[in-house]
Amino acid sequence: MGVNSDAKTDAKAGLDKADLPWRHWLDGSTDGPIARTYNVTGWPAVFGIDVEGRIRFRDLHGPGLESAVRSLLPRD
Repeated sequence: MGVNSDAKTDAKAGLDKADLPWRHWLDGSTDGPIARTYNVTGWPAVFGIDVEGRIRFRDLHGPGLESAVRSLLPRD
C-alpha cells in the first residue's frame, strides 16, 4: 500500500504518471492520521508489515528491503 501526503491534485498527478500497481491513500499532510498512527517523521517511510498486521521492519532500502520483503513472503 502507498500513502501520500501531497496535495490531492499533486498526489493524483504523480500516481497517474508513475502507474504503480498497488493501492494508495491520501493522508492529507505529514501530520495526517496515518502518519501519526505509524509515527512517521519524514518521507519516504517504508514499513514491512506481516500478515497479522505487525510492523516487522521500518525504513529499509536497497538490498536490505528486498531481503526483508522476501522474509515476509510465504514459502512453498
